[in-house]
Amino acid sequence: MGKKIIITENQLKDIIFECLNEAKSSIAGMKANSVNKFLPISKERSIISEGIDWEVDNDIRGGTIVFSTDINAVQLHDNKFINFLKQKLATIKNRLNATKKIDAVANAHNLVGWTIGHNYDGRYKAKNGKNFGENSLTLDIVGVSDDDLIAIATDICKSFQQECVLLKLISGKVYFINQS
Repeated sequence: MGKKIIITENQLKDIIFECLNEAKSSIAGMKANSVNKFLPISKERSIISEGIDWEVDNDIRGGTIVFSTDINAVQLHDNKFINFLKQKLATIKNRLNATKKIDAVANAHNLVGWTIGHNYDGRYKAKNGKNFGENSLTLDIVGVSDDDLIAIATDICKSFQQECVLLKLISGKVYFINQS
């Protein structure tokens, strides 16, 4: 039987394993590597860089805008009953046209790509003290500056008639953006 080699955790961090036989995925590389275990090689030929096409610059990393399509906090009419009806009608329009509205804002800001998701069940307290719970949309954007992201969040707020939207930058800063 062969000699047993023990590698410490610190040594393991410095070893990069090759994706043998020009394998096109981590799994294929591991299968090929199972025959010839632990072959250290250069970083340029490692599995770690597999599939990376390009990286976003640090000054334009982007962030996430979380907002609702439901209109609850914004008053659309002085009469309570008419306000309620207008809010419900505007909510239905927002839900049906959410993608179109987001695409319009994205096109106005020359965005290259964005991701829309239903990742959160939003809860918030409006300025009038009333609590609201509603399904929120999440818009992830990369490749834009913080200032551009604030402008996009402002346009989303206006387009969806929201009191405010939540903006979380990649840096970790969190803002509530209103329509002004």
